Amino acid sequence: MKTHQMKLNDRPFRDIKAGIKTVEIRLYDQKRKAIEIGDQIMFSCGDESISVVVTGLSRFATLVELFSSLGGVAAGWPALDSPVKMAQDMRKYYTAEEEVKYGVLGIHFKRM
Repeated sequence: MKTHQMKLNDRPFRDIKAGIKTVEIRLYDQKRKAIEIGDQIMFSCGDESISVVVTGLSRFATLVELFSSLGGVAAGWPALDSPVKMAQDMRKYYTAEEEVKYGVLGIHFKRM
């Protein structure tokens, strides 16, 4: 079992803490390729941290495919948001070029 470190903004961090968010969306880059089921992730926001264990990994070519398959509620989006809207929201984190180059990963987890 490996431990991975990931930083979060305040809202997603609070959603994990509250048990609302159970999927983290990231690029499937070199760092995320090392994540395996059973690994631990230490999410941090400022001075706070939360440990989770990875329960599943869902890989997709695009964010729209990911959100079409998984929905967005478990990842912190409102139930009525469309896959296209959620993918557009992710542009503040990842460019379209990065998405094409790496693909995307839904990291399913539960709090420890």
